[in-house]
Amino acid sequence: MRRKFNKIIIHHSAGDDNKEANWGDIKRWHRIHNLWKDIGYHAGIERVGRDIYVMMGRSWRQAGAHCAGFNSRGFGFCFVGNYTHKPPDGEMMRVAVRFLRDVMDIYEISVEDVVGHREVKEGKTECPGKAFDMEDLRGRLREMEEEG
Repeated sequence: MRRKFNKIIIHHSAGDDNKEANWGDIKRWHRIHNLWKDIGYHAGIERVGRDIYVMMGRSWRQAGAHCAGFNSRGFGFCFVGNYTHKPPDGEMMRVAVRFLRDVMDIYEISVEDVVGHREVKEGKTECPGKAFDMEDLRGRLREMEEEG
């Protein structure tokens, strides 16, 4: 049976996205260092060269391991990269929005329930980065919803 998510929690990996720090490395870290069954996020997005990929993570049937207090009902989505000083580029945001809209439609999640990790942790983290504009992301999600 499919898990019922009621929020999407947006994260960043906080490290530069490169050959030494990528989705596979995050997954290995979560499994080896944290001793988890799988990566903590349900999905993520990564730029590899000039291409952008949405990466599948933990089974959507399982609770996440990405945001204490929200793991059982929050779909964890991670932007691979550090968005403390600059936001994700427009192309990455466009791809992410298309994917996130599909997740929202599957689970009937409202735009208001797409939240940054820092928004639910009330200032205890900067994640998904100081330069990551959650209002911009929600605005893009609303526009796509209106386009139908």
